[in-house]
Amino acid sequence: MQETVREHENTAENGLDPDPNGSTDPVSVGETDGDAETGLDTALSSIARLWLRMGFCLAVADFLSIISCFMFAFFIRFRTDLLPLKEVGEGNIILYLMAAFLLAGSWVFLLWRAKVYDMGLQGIDSPLGQIREILSAGTIALFALMVFSFMERSMLLSRAVYIISAVLSVPMMLLVRRLLQSFEQDLAAKNVYIHRILLVGFSDQIKEFAQRFSSGRRLIKINGFVGPGKETDPKEFHGFPVLGSMGDIPAIFEKEPFDHIVICSSVFSNGNESAGEGEFFKIINFCEAQNISLYNLSYNYNVAIERDEVGSCQGVPLFRIRDASMRPFYSSVKRVIDVALSLTLLVLGFPVWCLIALLIKVSDKGPVFFIQERVGLHGIPFRMYKFRSMVADADKKLDEVVDVESLDEPVFKLQNDPRVTRIGRFLRNTSLDEIPQLLNVLKGEMSLVGPRPEEKTLVERYTALQRRRLKAKPGITGLQQVVNRGVPSLSARIKLDLIYMKQQGLLIDLYI
Repeated sequence: MQETVREHENTAENGLDPDPNGSTDPVSVGETDGDAETGLDTALSSIARLWLRMGFCLAVADFLSIISCFMFAFFIRFRTDLLPLKEVGEGNIILYLMAAFLLAGSWVFLLWRAKVYDMGLQGIDSPLGQIREILSAGTIALFALMVFSFMERSMLLSRAVYIISAVLSVPMMLLVRRLLQSFEQDLAAKNVYIHRILLVGFSDQIKEFAQRFSSGRRLIKINGFVGPGKETDPKEFHGFPVLGSMGDIPAIFEKEPFDHIVICSSVFSNGNESAGEGEFFKIINFCEAQNISLYNLSYNYNVAIERDEVGSCQGVPLFRIRDASMRPFYSSVKRVIDVALSLTLLVLGFPVWCLIALLIKVSDKGPVFFIQERVGLHGIPFRMYKFRSMVADADKKLDEVVDVESLDEPVFKLQNDPRVTRIGRFLRNTSLDEIPQLLNVLKGEMSLVGPRPEEKTLVERYTALQRRRLKAKPGITGLQQVVNRGVPSLSARIKLDLIYMKQQGLLIDLYI
């Protein structure tokens, strides 16, 4: 049972002051019994209302974090002997304080322009996206400050202070976000909701949207679904209640208020669940009257869209959908890094690799290397090398442990594969069996970071969406190997691969 606290203020994502005329912003907390529990509910409601302004608080925290890190770097450089650098004087603390304010102000301004402080639905970003935005804005802000100080000779400051402040500021800002995320999860566990959403339509895209935000880790509640009002409308949609049709939205709002409506574009297409244009404008008029945020969920939901790729052409909304291939500059730099690091690892670890080869040969009389055809960039097959971790005739024994043809998805992961040798189990647990793939990296068939290379028989069963992962060069490690290691679900792997391919860059590779 839920108790609704009604406050006369606009939604946080609109960035407006409280509206005395009666616009609403519902915040829900779990109902409890007793005076102590009632007091707890009141406190939770107050915290929840404060959360609506958390974007401003986060901006202030970032601003103070950058200034404190910059001045701490100044203290290390000029007030201690920790850095073995040439003495250049004591340093003017006033100049460095001015530089700290300039850096913090420009950094926070760039983050604000990127909508990082938007606490509405559009501001909810993945941790990977947050890291990228912080690093990108910080690089631009720091470079601008260095150029300014070079042009204004009186502001010529120590490069060591720049570097130390940047190195300290990024983890400090990420720590603040991690603490806020942990606090948000604690509030969600107490059934505190900031965003309450009504979903319109019954497509796979909107179903996935609902499932993503119903995990209980966000201050988001999915009130339910409404449909176009046809006889084929279900009574329940994948565990979520169907509250009525689009014409019932005002009555649904009176019974259980919400502050966001998300409409799948397929509802107003020529498909089976299409609705009239008049219904769409009725929803728009209602949302404007009640100050409810209205969102349109693109039909191409599985194609990642960046924030700066949403725009308009003479008033017509457009989403730019770019190919997942790498940018030329990034591709060239990544290739140089791949070759340099692969050669370094192969040379420095050569005694260890020889020892591993000897152990494999002693424990099992089969070959040292396992060579298998895998599918690479643009579906081109190549021979991938690994230290052998299974018995010599493992391929012939595959049918004894799994029936590939009966799999729901063309992928499998065995927890206790009887074909794995004793030394092979150690190599797999430590990922040392992947070392020979550095040879594939040197040959240009693989990269250090990228999607997992799959077998040809599995790739042949890919759908058109799943084949998009072949637009990136496969890697020894990747986002899905780091985040979803050991999870057999192909859909989960593909989703992470597509996220990486859309956002791939040197910073993301470094993070992985």
